[in-house]
Amino acid sequence: MTNQGTVNTVTGVLGGDQLGVTLPHEHLICDFTREYRGEGIFHDFPTMAAELDAASQAGVHTVVDLTNESLGREPRALRDLSERTGVQIVVGSSFYRHQYAAARLYRMPTKDLADLIVQEITEGIGDTGIRAGIIGEIGSDQHIEPVEERIFRASARAQHRTGVALNVHAARWPIAHGQLDLLEEEGCDLRRVVVSHCDTVGSIDWREPDDVLKYQLSLAERGAYVEFDTLRTASRLSDPEMDRRIRYIRNLIDNGFIDHVLLSHDIFFTSHLLSNGGGGLTVATTYFADRMRDAGIPQGQIDRIFIDNPRRMLTGS
Repeated sequence: MTNQGTVNTVTGVLGGDQLGVTLPHEHLICDFTREYRGEGIFHDFPTMAAELDAASQAGVHTVVDLTNESLGREPRALRDLSERTGVQIVVGSSFYRHQYAAARLYRMPTKDLADLIVQEITEGIGDTGIRAGIIGEIGSDQHIEPVEERIFRASARAQHRTGVALNVHAARWPIAHGQLDLLEEEGCDLRRVVVSHCDTVGSIDWREPDDVLKYQLSLAERGAYVEFDTLRTASRLSDPEMDRRIRYIRNLIDNGFIDHVLLSHDIFFTSHLLSNGGGGLTVATTYFADRMRDAGIPQGQIDRIFIDNPRRMLTGS
């Protein structure tokens, strides 16, 4: 069990009061080219250092990189980025969706997978000595494939043993309750679970505009964090799209769940980067924060969303 009130970063253990403004779902060094051959790779260190410098200037202190082994995780490069830029980085453990599953994941017993995840958190990733500070992102699409179920069960067991946070990818389809059910079966504390991509979900079975709001509330009611993390660039998200996300946040606040709201960008395409005309890691704390203030959300609540909620998610207190 990790110490409550602290989190592993790529440069060492930090107390929650040291995290500051935190982006809880990003990718800094990653490889999504199994699905996205053109844009889905970040492997340019100077470019990413410049993106982190810009994030720092926009008020960001900590970034959670949810690039696990399946997605080309490079712990040493992340440590060097953190030391170069001063931005604190938390790196993830476990494995991604079935499209990225290595052959050994189909053969390894669930217990062995859980042991590996625990080792990355308590001892370090491979021979790097760098410890993961979160499990994830793990995920599925419309249905949970068998290898994904194994990953979910192993990750839940590791969460139960270590007490760290766990992030699930639940984009486009309302699959999160099935994911939470699996995690809960294995003893995972749902109060430490983040459901990602809640601003992308729809369903052919929903008939009313408020159905998505009810879905988001139902996740918070189970204890999970509800993450809106596609704030990638103001130039790609239209005003109505930004306003839709404000409506989602407002709904959770008005129903007493402000402490369950997380905001991030989930950058993973080269076109998301400032260097390529995107918003990089700066939109949430600048443009979108301004939109929140314009919508009447007070600064105190904005600070809770960007500082207090990620701290509690990562450290448990």
